[in-house]
Amino acid sequence: MLLNFLRIQSAWVTLALATIPALADPSRLAEHRITIPERGEVVGYVVTVDTNHYSFLPPPAWRVSCKPGAKAVVMIAADLATSITVDFLEADTTKTVQKRAGELLSSRYPEGRLRQTFGFLTGLGEGTAFDIERQSGDAPKLASRVVYAIQDSGVVEFTLTTPKARFAEWTTTFANVVNSFHRPVR
Repeated sequence: MLLNFLRIQSAWVTLALATIPALADPSRLAEHRITIPERGEVVGYVVTVDTNHYSFLPPPAWRVSCKPGAKAVVMIAADLATSITVDFLEADTTKTVQKRAGELLSSRYPEGRLRQTFGFLTGLGEGTAFDIERQSGDAPKLASRVVYAIQDSGVVEFTLTTPKARFAEWTTTFANVVNSFHRPVR
């Protein structure tokens, strides 16, 4: 199992490094197919934001695109009720991770009601996660899990948003996406 994981990581790093010259535009996605022994051929992506490159695996059969006018990637489930968004925010390294993450959460989701805060490991390192509930107009309540991973180049915000009744159903899928995010080794 560990050997397969290391092979997959090595394949992603090789793939990401090979595509860096082709990704000169900011916030650009490039789709690539790789073979994972346990799953067969899968679609992966390399996203370039400014001069930073990240590789990741989206959930199978989800639509993936860059968010117009923002440094972000959006993944939408086939039922259109659930989404995963990855936003690349500016860095403020003068504050602790927990304080910075708490400030970002309250400014970006002021209507959210905090349910839980906990540590969350990402493919980019240690992060802080928040489970929140939100009301979307007259629509039923939405549940979100927001994870912040602080990087030298900025903050990466991962957000799962789904109807509250389906939240538990999607947390493992979300964790898989967050853990698949990696930067090429330089």
